Amino acid sequence: MEFERFLVVFDPTSDEQPALDRARILAGQLDASIHLYACINEEQSTGGDRAATLAAFEVRLEAAAQPLRDDGLNVTTQVTWSNDWYKCSVKAAEDSAADLVLKSSFSHSRSQRVFKRTSDWTLIRECAAPVMLVKDGDERDLDKVLVAVDGRREQVSSNEANARLLDISSRLIERDNVEVHVLSTSDKLSNMPDRAALSRLTGVPGERLHIRVGDADDLIIELAESLHVGTLIIGNSKRSGVTAALNNNTIERVLDRLDCDLVAIH
Repeated sequence: MEFERFLVVFDPTSDEQPALDRARILAGQLDASIHLYACINEEQSTGGDRAATLAAFEVRLEAAAQPLRDDGLNVTTQVTWSNDWYKCSVKAAEDSAADLVLKSSFSHSRSQRVFKRTSDWTLIRECAAPVMLVKDGDERDLDKVLVAVDGRREQVSSNEANARLLDISSRLIERDNVEVHVLSTSDKLSNMPDRAALSRLTGVPGERLHIRVGDADDLIIELAESLHVGTLIIGNSKRSGVTAALNNNTIERVLDRLDCDLVAIH
């Protein structure tokens, strides 16, 4: 998979756009184009009619895009009107054939995540493309990446999900100066992966291969924090409805406990 087209979800409620800042860096490194997308509704209206509000936001997106164009990047913009901007962002990603979707992510409480549909969860559950949730802040190393794989003994050599995860990860972080760490967790010793097989699968040196026993959520957070990684890349299962609310997966459980960017890959 090549990363040639990014969709950046513009936050119409904020002057700060961490996702766009991150896309600017990645697009320059990967020679990718950027489609800057905003979905607005009555809440963003300043008293004018719909046409006037849309026109005002088109001007705002163009102003945000111009510095990137000045850097030589190919940037297009789009503004739509809908009360269901969660779904519209997913559709925009599909319509633009995005290889990666970037969205700024801000902390939510556990109850907010479980009982209220947030745009983060909608994207990571429903978007076919990998989704990067970008956190604000500068105190992290963007060239240090942690990839969490399924390292269960019976899965290491033949797991298609791991193969997809590693293939996408390698292309997304295809730069000489990136320090890649791989974490594999198991809840019991009897299901620990074979280190040699996992090393062959991932291709990372032994000192960057981390095998741990315990709760996956806690282990991911502990290692990401100790390494001060800039990005966590992790597989994500696609669910909706009650099942999703009650059995939310690892990336959703660690999302608000980490300060680094997260990439969710189906």
